[in-house]
Amino acid sequence: MFKTSTKLFSVFMALTVLVSTTSFTVYQHFCGDEITDVAIFKHAEGCGMEAVVDIPENTCHTPKKSCCNDRVVSIQGQDQVNPATQALSIDHQVFLVAVIYSFDYLFFDTSKNNKETFHYYPPPIVQDITVLHQVFRI
Repeated sequence: MFKTSTKLFSVFMALTVLVSTTSFTVYQHFCGDEITDVAIFKHAEGCGMEAVVDIPENTCHTPKKSCCNDRVVSIQGQDQVNPATQALSIDHQVFLVAVIYSFDYLFFDTSKNNKETFHYYPPPIVQDITVLHQVFRI
């Protein structure tokens, strides 16, 4: 479970860095007060009402203002990503590594590693060696 949560956290952090450093632009086209088109990474298409009517030059009429409006929303990503370890001194980095390493072994099951000695049965005694060689402690 600990390895799975570590992998999920790593993927989450990688996606966070990717999203925070990506910049994109949203183009919106309004006709009056209503939005008619939204596009990401390309210009929004018009509604066809933004065409300017040609007025002869000898008339005194001023051209009418178009009812259409374009809006560009630009979302800038982060340009520089500085690792957090630059702010820490070498003593703090060593302490942080020691804490993480010791925390990892809190959840480490040592009973699974000693499979050879868990069900150890000593060999049967065929003869008593001390009596056979007549070696006794006084």
